[in-house]
Amino acid sequence: MQRFMTQYRTSAAHGFTLIELVIVVLILGIIAVIVTPKFINFTDDSHQVSVENTAAALRASIVSHQALWNIDGSGAQVRDLVGSQGDALDMNAQGYPIGLNVTNGQLNNNRIGVQGENNIHGCRDIWNSLLTQAPTVSNNNDGADYEYYRHTGGRLCGFVYRKAGDTVNGRANVQLGILYDSRVGSISLCGQSVAGTPSC
Repeated sequence: MQRFMTQYRTSAAHGFTLIELVIVVLILGIIAVIVTPKFINFTDDSHQVSVENTAAALRASIVSHQALWNIDGSGAQVRDLVGSQGDALDMNAQGYPIGLNVTNGQLNNNRIGVQGENNIHGCRDIWNSLLTQAPTVSNNNDGADYEYYRHTGGRLCGFVYRKAGDTVNGRANVQLGILYDSRVGSISLCGQSVAGTPSC
């Protein structure tokens, strides 16, 4: 019996005391406080990189479509550019995309649009025509990756990035997006999370 009690005391001496458990929990809490902001920043950075990659793909596609427009040789507005997706993309007088099946008025005035629908959908058509395996886009904040807006006299498209959970209505105060200017064919980042960028 004495041997059993000695053996019990020896094995009990190898367990954790309450103070040791409190210290371990405290250390784990400190680590969590340090790591969580870095993880959040990493997530924000990954969203920005995703948007930057999409913007770069759009930019490259616009350059290649302007090259096709130059090959066309007309130097003017082109309806149904040969070589574009389905040979259906309409180009303005500067050689930049303005939509699919735009009206004559939109074509002559270099406005983004579509025929028979609200002109805003020209932004959707440009997006889907220029990007291979395009992220989802919608004109509502309905769970799509991006929400599109047409503005500035119908010559700019703002593509607001919604996948990160930005639910701000409108385009002026959103955190991150892509801005397409059909007047000069530029693609740039927009939104409040990137210093020095315009609103979307």
